[in-house]
Amino acid sequence: QIQMTRLAEQSRRLSLDLEAERARNNMLSDKAQGLLKSLESVETQINTLRERAGMPKVKLIPARAEPNRPKGGEAIPADLDQVLSAIGQQLSEYNGALDRVAPALGETLRREEARPAGYPLRFFSTTSQFGYRRNPFGRGFEFHNGLDLAASPGAPVYATAPGVVVQAGWNGSFGNSVQIDHGFGYKTLYGHLSALRTRVGERVEKGDLVGLVGSTGRSSGPHLHYSVFREGVAVSPTDFLSVSR
Repeated sequence: QIQMTRLAEQSRRLSLDLEAERARNNMLSDKAQGLLKSLESVETQINTLRERAGMPKVKLIPARAEPNRPKGGEAIPADLDQVLSAIGQQLSEYNGALDRVAPALGETLRREEARPAGYPLRFFSTTSQFGYRRNPFGRGFEFHNGLDLAASPGAPVYATAPGVVVQAGWNGSFGNSVQIDHGFGYKTLYGHLSALRTRVGERVEKGDLVGLVGSTGRSSGPHLHYSVFREGVAVSPTDFLSVSR
């Protein structure tokens, strides 16, 4: 009878130990699954940044079996503690991946910031498009390298991207004008101004006041001539007007 009691007690202890181990394993399993899901989210975000920076995507998460899909091969049991350790290693690799993408992404963001975006005026009407047009002052045709935006005399004119003013003053047919070098091959020109509100060498930010609408130079009335240059070549400003940051 004593022996039976001892065996029953031993069996009860083993059962309790087994349940405790099962509970521990379930806890680790849930934790591992949660961490893997978090890692998947981080991997997606890292690859989004890499893609934006012009870098190839990377696969950092260990291969996982897809539910309800054919699968097979040799299965090597893995202790959940080992799984958590492997996840820790993956986190370390993520940190390295972020360190590598940071410089390239910074360059991409600076390039994006340098791209002119939006309109240089708040209220206006477009009176002449980019491209070939009839000469408004005589016979024949001419190439118009920007947009003519009619506005009230003295209306404020704003920079469409950050940069450094490289010209401010009289500029032939453009009359009083301002040119801004935004870097990465981009420049903008604001012509026919009645007054300047910046000077050569000054650093301006997007949205800074650079001048006032006028009708100086080769102009038939108050308006802003707005040009965008890429690598020294005038390009259609229309391609940049709908972009906002």
